Amino acid sequence: MLFNIFLIFGMVVVAHAGIEDNRPILPLQSDLVSLITRKGEICVNETGVSPAIMHNLLPWRVEESEINGKFLLCLAKEMEFHEKDGKLKVDRFIDLFYQSLKSLDVESYKKLFERCNELSGKNAYYTVYKIANCFHTNTPVKMALHVLVKMPSQMVEKVKMVGSECIKQTGAPTNSLANSLPWNLPENETNEKFLFCKDQYDTIYKSVDCFFKNAPVSVNPHLRLRLGSGRHFLELLATTGFPHS
Repeated sequence: MLFNIFLIFGMVVVAHAGIEDNRPILPLQSDLVSLITRKGEICVNETGVSPAIMHNLLPWRVEESEINGKFLLCLAKEMEFHEKDGKLKVDRFIDLFYQSLKSLDVESYKKLFERCNELSGKNAYYTVYKIANCFHTNTPVKMALHVLVKMPSQMVEKVKMVGSECIKQTGAPTNSLANSLPWNLPENETNEKFLFCKDQYDTIYKSVDCFFKNAPVSVNPHLRLRLGSGRHFLELLATTGFPHS
């Protein structure tokens, strides 16, 4: 089953720091992650943007659109680094991220942010997007809300094969496999069928959703980081109620 293939990965992954574009990943400090997550949930509710934006925020994979700009502007206001008309408070932003950046050249990040903050769009939503996109695509590191890990290549191929077959069997969208790692699947019957590929769909989504949202790492086919034992994954599996022995 596709889910079991995903879970096996949690026990066997071993890797090195780095990503496909050769920029190292920088997991943010836990307090900042909690703040971004909390404020992000507020802004998802206020703007009506897809909750998937929280999965695409860091590492940065947010597309340019007015609704995404509304979310980013809301987030800047909630985190108190919005200045005016989409422009941002550089010093406040750097202060928020300082603990995560302090081992790096913080001044260079500040200068980059200042340059990006000079950009403008057709309204405040597009302005804040352009600033954020400029910053996150030009930093020497990729900031992340979670540690990301890469699946072994043979397992990636197996997941693709099984996932493609499950898409055919269940009629799930063609992007279901891409949205399953890193986890970005909304809850609905089609996705439950896709994950289980059988006739019983009642609890499978909730188990998988619980696992990936609470796992100490975010599974990604493009990044590797060295992990310890799989004990934490096993403990987490036990909390989902999903059989894993």
